[in-house]
Amino acid sequence: MKELFPFYTIGHFINKPSSRTEFEIMRFDEMDEPNVDDIHKHTFYEILWTEKGISKQTIDYKEYEVLPNSLFFISPNQVHQFEEWKPLEGGTILFTEDFFLLNHNNKDKLFELSFLDNFYSNPCIQLDKINFAEIKQTIDLIANEQKRADKSQTITQSLLHILLAQVQRCIDNETEKPVSKKYLILYKQFKTLLDKDFAENKTTSFFAQQLHITAHHLNLIIKEVTGKTASVTSHK
Repeated sequence: MKELFPFYTIGHFINKPSSRTEFEIMRFDEMDEPNVDDIHKHTFYEILWTEKGISKQTIDYKEYEVLPNSLFFISPNQVHQFEEWKPLEGGTILFTEDFFLLNHNNKDKLFELSFLDNFYSNPCIQLDKINFAEIKQTIDLIANEQKRADKSQTITQSLLHILLAQVQRCIDNETEKPVSKKYLILYKQFKTLLDKDFAENKTTSFFAQQLHITAHHLNLIIKEVTGKTASVTSHK
């Protein structure tokens, strides 16, 4: 089945479509406008950070207002509508799943981060000045590392892991009852299977069997994460 929207790699966003780069960090005021369609999908993760200015971002047909001291997350396969960034102060971090998992074979490390591959809550996180300043320090460390002639992929990946752990801590501190990592991993595994087999309209029992749990257990997990049952989620 032909895709409705084009898929772009990181290379497309630096106007080098043939580039196989797996990580980039750029400030808005230093970016050239990428030659991409306004509405598209990514093959990579993107984190937008905003220091000053206000913009709007559209993910999966829902519009969000992006304010100062905020982070906005875009995951692979989500429909993203391209927005103007020139009036903003901030920038963007782009990385692939393979880059995040470098020397880590367990994809669950990625699934443990509630704000990535996030299909059930706000992809925009508003931070207080203290937390944003701490996260911005790590972003600056990443940017400085990337400017070095002897830049290290291992150091950059480690700093990226620190950044994402800082974000997760901020989210957990603001959440009355954070979702358990085990449930979050199973939920994202379910979503991955659902996206793969959606056209075949598989049943809840089918997905539960693939995850080696009961349909009842799957419904409990999905309700814990999203407030809905698996059967409702799978027919969206």
